[in-house]
Parts: sequence; structure tokens; C-alpha cells
Amino acid sequence: MNKIDMNVFREDILDTIRESILVLDSSLNVIYANEAFYELFKVSPADVLNRYIYDLGNGQWDIPGLHKLFDGVSSDTTSFNDLKISHDFPTIGQKVMLINAKQLSDGSREEKYIFVAIEDITEKTKILESSLQANKLSMIGQLSAGIAHGLSSPLTGIHNFLDIYVKQEPEDGARKQEYKLMLEACDYMNKIVKNLTYFARTTKDEMEKVSLADVINSTLIFSERQFISSNIFIVKEILEEPKDIKGNKAQLQHVLLNLLINAKEAMSGGGEIKVKAWNSEDGNFVFLEVSDNGKGIAKEDLPHVFEPFFTTKKEQYGSGLGLSAVYGIIKNHQGEINIESEERKGTRVLVKFNSLR
Repeated sequence: MNKIDMNVFREDILDTIRESILVLDSSLNVIYANEAFYELFKVSPADVLNRYIYDLGNGQWDIPGLHKLFDGVSSDTTSFNDLKISHDFPTIGQKVMLINAKQLSDGSREEKYIFVAIEDITEKTKILESSLQANKLSMIGQLSAGIAHGLSSPLTGIHNFLDIYVKQEPEDGARKQEYKLMLEACDYMNKIVKNLTYFARTTKDEMEKVSLADVINSTLIFSERQFISSNIFIVKEILEEPKDIKGNKAQLQHVLLNLLINAKEAMSGGGEIKVKAWNSEDGNFVFLEVSDNGKGIAKEDLPHVFEPFFTTKKEQYGSGLGLSAVYGIIKNHQGEINIESEERKGTRVLVKFNSLR
């Protein structure tokens, strides 16, 4: 029987494991990394082997949460399990990882090693968060539908009476101005009710073949003037004629207008909003992008922007339902929406639709 080189045999086994594996010596220098580690973190053996763990990738692994744990394993603790770390790596972006580590020995008292297993749970986390968000929206949506239904009729009646009263008053009368203020308040409340209706997905508008280019052009015709008066210019870029999608034109116009207004409110000193549309290379999808160079969204607020009633605006300017309504409409269109933002640099919203082939 041929003898097997056990070191090679062990490395071959580790290279077949999907989790990223590191082996550190007692000084926390890397003495082994498997193929999954190199693939996930886009590095080569020369970048990793015989290097101090916290120096990897020009300090990318100098993560505060790891110091106490690795240092503990190398001294008085033998292991730690399922440490969840979220870290933004400059080269590969945001990663969410589960890290397990255990101290090993080769049988001698002098040589100690730390075996580290890293599971990339970034996509699992996104799916879980999306599922939780969908469940939350579904439950609140039922409540919203009841509220919207209960408020719609009384508000319409109040608005109609006020409209009659305001026409009966002389133009320079003080009461006429009071009625006008009441009408504005009713209009504001009606907008909230309308957002609740969209959010709850109770609208009965039919889905049909819709041109995204037509949605963009028609929305800009009616809204562009109010942006120019605020020293905000909209740049439209339709790279090619977008394929048709199955949708509701009025709801999609509501989505685009809401995204434009959000961008406008992020640019108090003026600026530029870009509206782009294009097809995927395979023609299966159509993309809509709205980006601005405004103040951006704080990193801690970004995960909450689609939550109902969450808003960073002053109370009189936002109900916290605009993006929730947008999220509901996009999901109702079997689409996806993602927001990227950085404070003082701007925001980018990307919407993805299935195309009609």
C-alpha cells in the first residue's frame, strides 16, 4: 500500500470545503488558507500566508470585534462559536460572516494553532431581512387598508363642504384664508390616505403593457417645472428604447414622482437628478435608476428607509409612508428596488422590472 502524505491529504480535504478556512499560529500569523478563502476575499497566497491576521489586505481584517476573540483564543480561551461580523471590505464590499475558531495542538505543549472557519452569510441575511420586511409590510398593510377606508369618505365630505364655503367668501375676507388653510390640510391628509392605499395594495387598477419610457416622459412633463424653480435640473438618459413591462402606468408614475421628490428634498441648495432607463444585456429585465448629488442618507438609517412611518424629514414635511408605498408598488409589479447612499455624496435608487418578451 502506498503511503499518503497526510499534510497534502488534509489540505486537499480543506480545499473542498465551501467555508473559508484559516489556520493561525500562536502569534496569529496565517500559516494556511483554503481555496474558498482566496476566492471569497479575492486574494492570493502571497497576500495571506505568513502574515499577521490583522495586517491582511492592508488592514482590512483589523476588525475591532475580532481582536478580543482571537486574542482570547490564543491565550485563555479554547474556542468561540458563531460570532456574527458585518464588515465593509474596500475590495469586495459589505460582507456578513459567521466566524468559528478553535485552538488546536499538534500534541506538543509548545505548538498551538487556531483553526478558523468563516461562513459567508451575506445573501442569507439579505433574504431573511427581505422576508421579515415583507411580513412586516403585510401585517401593517392590513391595518393601513382599514385606516384608509375609514378616513377616505369623511375627508372627502369635509373637503367638499370647505370648497363650497371658500367660494362663498369674498376674496379679501379673513375667513376665506382660514378655509383655504383647512383645504390645504385636507389635501395633505388625502395624500397620506392615498399613500396608505398604495402601501396596503388595495388599489384595483389593472395591469397592462406599459412603456417605461412613456412613464418617465409623462411624469417629467408635469413635474419638471417645479424642480427648475428650486434650481434642480433633471437629466434624462434613456440608453435604448426600454422593453415594455407589465404594470400600471399611474402607479409607476407615482413611484417615479416620489423618488424625484425625495431627491429634490435632499438638495436644498440645488443640484442635479439623473433619471436613467435601460435593458439588461439578455433583454429579460428593464432597469430604472434615479440618482442625485444631495446630502445622502446616514448609514444607520439606510436599512430602515422602506419601513412604514420611518422618516428623517421634519414632521411637517414627511409622513414616512412615501418609500413604503413605493416598495409596495414595486413588489406588486414583481420588481426589486435597492437604495445605495453615502452622506454628503448623494443617493442612487435602482429599480428592476421583468420585461415582456
